[in-house]
Amino acid sequence: ADPKNATPQNPNAEFYNWELERWNYGVKINGNYDLPWGIGFASTFNAQSGEYYSRTAQMRNALNSTVTIVADYNAGRYEWVKLWDNRFSKSFKVGNGRTLQASLDIYNTMNVSTVLTQITLTGPNYLKPGTAASSAATATAIIPARIMRFGLKYTF
Repeated sequence: ADPKNATPQNPNAEFYNWELERWNYGVKINGNYDLPWGIGFASTFNAQSGEYYSRTAQMRNALNSTVTIVADYNAGRYEWVKLWDNRFSKSFKVGNGRTLQASLDIYNTMNVSTVLTQITLTGPNYLKPGTAASSAATATAIIPARIMRFGLKYTF
């Protein structure tokens, strides 16, 4: 998406559009490998560049209302998000055309804790994890911790 002013509100916004171009990068690598004893291994590494964030401030306008204005459109950029997920699985035949598959999934294997959202409103909480609506860290502001899941699948 082009970050320029799509519908400028005044001639200055049309002529003095100083926003920079934004580039985003991503890498995804995945593969499967058959381990001894019929154990399957699958792995996925996914990395993508962080989003840009702006810096905002709250001011009073001529009507004495508080409005939020963008002071800097490209104040910074979040860190790269790098996730590595793995799966181990083993299938067992339990009858005529029936199988039972056991699997162990490990999400966020490296247990990264990259910040996804932070407060961009100028003030005492500036750049703390969370959103402008809350002054404290929110559950979605940081990548969840490592998760392991054991699963069984019965096919008949």
